[in-house]
Amino acid sequence: MKKTVTKTVTKTRHPPLRQVIAANVRAAREAHGWSQDELAQKARLRRCRIDSLERGEAGRNLNLDNLGRLADALGIEPVDLCRRNRRP
Repeated sequence: MKKTVTKTVTKTRHPPLRQVIAANVRAAREAHGWSQDELAQKARLRRCRIDSLERGEAGRNLNLDNLGRLADALGIEPVDLCRRNRRP
């Protein structure tokens, strides 16, 4: 007999954290008037990482160390990059 596995999908009222971080990084970068290249240089990351992060594709690229580097470069606390409805 074959077993059937049922997945339970839970709807959340919040967007995925990856999208929240992406929007916050972009907003903070733009508030500084920086290009992705400038932010990458200041955070000691590759520009392609900034680009994929801002597109919400950084699931495998974003770790806590890089989050800290971004926050330091932007002059904010790392937790601020994770806040929903953050204002730059």
